Amino acid sequence: MTLTYGKTWQRVNERMYPIADGSLTYQAPDGFWTSSAPVLAGAGVEVDSSDYTVDRDSGQVTFDVTPTAPVTATYVTRVDREIAKATGFISRYLASKTRGPGRLLLGGAATVKAGEISISRAIPRGIVGGGNVIEDLAHDVPEAARMLNGHRFFRIA
Repeated sequence: MTLTYGKTWQRVNERMYPIADGSLTYQAPDGFWTSSAPVLAGAGVEVDSSDYTVDRDSGQVTFDVTPTAPVTATYVTRVDREIAKATGFISRYLASKTRGPGRLLLGGAATVKAGEISISRAIPRGIVGGGNVIEDLAHDVPEAARMLNGHRFFRIA
């Protein structure tokens, strides 16, 4: 699955939580941050950017010392939450249409990339409907179709 979308989303004061008890690594609700620097705060006080490292793809921040809770982040993401959730629903649907676990997703894949998860494989006929992609999605994975509905647009040149 590949997403090329020229829009970004600003997240303001999103609550972050440690990934495990006592961990210095905190997780934001969204990943795929842009290159703009996030603003992190502990108990409402901005944390100096030299006191943590950022993993922009995962939306994780590792602090040098335990920050004062609550920890919040203001950042810009390249993937809307609805697109990320819908992708999960679509993947679940495709995997359910296989004989073995995950066979459709990985069996016969031309390419598999781990970095930003990119699996290339043509979907065999009969797995999804043969009509309009939007209509098929609305029929086969209605929860994903509802989430993606606001992202449809037409370009007339």
